[in-house]
Amino acid sequence: MVPAADDELAKSVSEFSTLGELRTKLASDLTERAKHKSEMAAKQALVDQLLRLHEFAVPEIMVEAQLEHKLERMLRLLFAQGIDPRQAQVDWHKLREESRPDAEKEVRASLLLSKIAEVEGLEVSEEEVDEVIRGMAQEAHEPPATLKTRLTREGELDTLKSTRRNQKAIDFIYRNAKITRKSD
Repeated sequence: MVPAADDELAKSVSEFSTLGELRTKLASDLTERAKHKSEMAAKQALVDQLLRLHEFAVPEIMVEAQLEHKLERMLRLLFAQGIDPRQAQVDWHKLREESRPDAEKEVRASLLLSKIAEVEGLEVSEEEVDEVIRGMAQEAHEPPATLKTRLTREGELDTLKSTRRNQKAIDFIYRNAKITRKSD
């Protein structure tokens, strides 16, 4: 039997006392998600436009490093799902070659964004790094200090700072872009 949509249901499934409050909050959350999704799509379109406007060769060693990083992420995902990558029916060589164009694009985007951040004087403070680490630690159910120590030991702290700096560059571009909607 389906429970009645009333204030009692709202109290039992949320921190709200009335069904109206719960509905208002849900509507607000959905609106915020749609706005965030639209903003992320616009930012990706801006990065894609930058890539089209700035074609250049990237060092092979950087592409190889990005490929390794992508494959390591895939391995961690498989492990997290309880799948032994050695038992998975995956042609790793083929997957590596198919991932190469995306890895090259990601390296070019990173280099472009890094240059924009440099020119615009965008920096990442220790407080911002700690904030990102706190968010990551919360998701991983790990103490922030432990995660920061591990990231430092594994040499990933600089990568985290670079990623955050590049995100600031994307945000800068987005705030300063003149975006027009295409009419259908």
